[in-house]
Amino acid sequence: MKNPISSRPLVLAGNALSVLIAATERAHKGLPTTIINTGGPLGGYFAGINALGKRVDGGMVLYEFSSFAEPSHTPRLDSYDPMKRNDVGRFTGIIRRYVQSLQTTHAVSTPRMWVDGKLLPDMMLGNGIGALHHLSNSAAIHRELAVIDRQVHADVTPWHPANKAAWPLDGSAAEGWNRLPPGDIAFNADTVSRRIHGPTLHQTLFAPFARQVMNRDASHLMALYHRLPWLPMYWPQTLLASLTTHGKSGNLPPTVFNYPVQGTIAGLVQHLALLAKNHSMIELIEAPIQRVRRTATHFVIDVAGRGEIVAKRLGWAMTPNRGMAAAGLEAPPENRDRLPLMLGFFRIAESQIWNVISVLHAVDDDTGIYRVTNSTACGTPTEDGCMQLVVEANPNRFMGHHGLSLLDENAVMHAMLKDLATMGIVAPGTRPEAFELKRFEGALPLPTRAAVETFLEARAQMVDALPGIEPMGAAAGPFAFGLSDQIVGMTGKAVDGQHGRAQLRRHEPGSHREILGMIDPMPGPEGLSGGRAAGCLSASIRGGTRWIHGTGL
Repeated sequence: MKNPISSRPLVLAGNALSVLIAATERAHKGLPTTIINTGGPLGGYFAGINALGKRVDGGMVLYEFSSFAEPSHTPRLDSYDPMKRNDVGRFTGIIRRYVQSLQTTHAVSTPRMWVDGKLLPDMMLGNGIGALHHLSNSAAIHRELAVIDRQVHADVTPWHPANKAAWPLDGSAAEGWNRLPPGDIAFNADTVSRRIHGPTLHQTLFAPFARQVMNRDASHLMALYHRLPWLPMYWPQTLLASLTTHGKSGNLPPTVFNYPVQGTIAGLVQHLALLAKNHSMIELIEAPIQRVRRTATHFVIDVAGRGEIVAKRLGWAMTPNRGMAAAGLEAPPENRDRLPLMLGFFRIAESQIWNVISVLHAVDDDTGIYRVTNSTACGTPTEDGCMQLVVEANPNRFMGHHGLSLLDENAVMHAMLKDLATMGIVAPGTRPEAFELKRFEGALPLPTRAAVETFLEARAQMVDALPGIEPMGAAAGPFAFGLSDQIVGMTGKAVDGQHGRAQLRRHEPGSHREILGMIDPMPGPEGLSGGRAAGCLSASIRGGTRWIHGTGL
C-alpha cells in the first residue's frame, strides 16, 4: 500500500445532489465527510445553466410537495427503497419541510397543454382531465372508454394502473398474466396506454407527445417508467366519469407545483455547494478516481494526484458501470439509449406575450417543441419589462419538423418563435430582446428494457465486487432521478443519527439551515447490503406518486 492519508469515516464519490445534501447535513451535526468529485458542478443538473448572462434553471424545474401516496404519519426515512418505482411519494411531507426551510416557495399557475388546436387544461402533468370534453373527438373517446370500463377492472386486470406495483421491471409480459385476454402482453407504454385509454385518446394525446419528446413511439418505453418522458397513465374509470358528466364529477385535484418566490432552484443548490466548499467538516477533493478496492475493514480509493484514501464507508453516486471499472472489472458500455435535449432561452417583451402560462406542453405535432416554461411567471421576476421563456425540444424531432440545420442558430430561434406563435404564446413576428441556444447530448435517460437490464446487472456486479458500498445518485436504482429521491434516499443512509430513528429537527430561527435530518447511521462495511440508497438527477423535480384514480406517476 502507498502511504495512505488517515482513514475517513465516510467518503462520497460523485457530484450528484444527494452527495451534496448528505455532506452538508452531516456537517451541521459535526460529522466529517469527504467528497470526491470526479467532474462537473456539485449538484449536477440542478446546479443550473448559464444562459442570458446569469445562472438559471434549465426549463421545467419545479417542486411538487403533495402525493396521493403520502401517509397520515411520517414514515421512517430509512424505509425508502429506490429500487421500487416512485417509493418517494410516501415522503412528500418531509421533502416539503426540507425545501421550505431553505427557500420561500409559492404555487405556480396550473400548466396547460396545446392539443387539437386549443390551449386546454394539462393532462401530461396537471391532472386536467376536464379537457376531454373540449376535444373534437370526445364522443369517440367516450364510446371507447365505456367499453374499456366493462372489460378492465382494477382487481383483476394486470395492466390497470392500480396494479402498477406488479408491472414487470423489464417491461416483459408477466408470468401467468398471459392467460388473460387477449393473450401475451408486452408492458410497454404504447400497449398499456391503448388498453386503458382507448386508441382514439391514445392517438390524440399520448402517442404524439411521446414522439415530441422521444422522437420515437411509446413502444420503446417500458410502461413502469412512463413518467420519465412525462406520459401519464390514467384510470379509465376516472376519465369516463369526467366525460360522462362533462367535467362536473370524477375530476382529480390539479397537480400543484411550487417555485421559489425569489431566486431559483439552481440558487439553492449553489448555496449548498458553497457551504460544502467552505465548511470545516467537509473535505472536497476534485480529481479522478483510478481504482477502488475492498479490505476486510475499509475501502481504499486511489485518487489521481492524491494517492490512496482509506474510508470506513463509501457512498457511490456515479453509474454502476463506473463503479465496476473502478473495482477493476470489465464494465459494459454505458447505456447509450438516451435522449438529446435542446433548450432555447428567450427574453421577450411582455407586450409580445399573448398568453402567460407557467408551463405548456405541446402535444399536437404542428410544432417541433414539446414544452415551454415561463420562468418569470413561475416566480423569477425581471425589472426590464420582459419575460424569460425556456423552450424544450428533442433536437432530432425539431430538425425533422422544421427541415433545418441546428448549426444555424438564427433559423432555430425563428422556428421556435413560429412554434410559440402557433400556440398563441407570443405574437406573430415577435423579435426577442435576447436569445441563447443550449444543446445536450444524452441528457435524458430512456428506460428501455435493455437499459434497465444493463443497469441492474452492472449494479449487482459492483456491489459484489465492493461489499458494503452504498449506491447513491446514478447508482441508486433504475431511474430514481428526482430531487425528492435524493433528499429522502440520502437521509435514509448517509447521515448518522440517534437511536435508529427517523426524525426532523429545526434549527433556531435565523439559521441559514433550518432543517436537520436525524436518521439511522450509515452502517459499517460489514452491515451494508447495498440495497438502499439515495436518488439522483432528473430534468424535472417530482415528488408525487398517484395510485388512486390518478395518473400513476
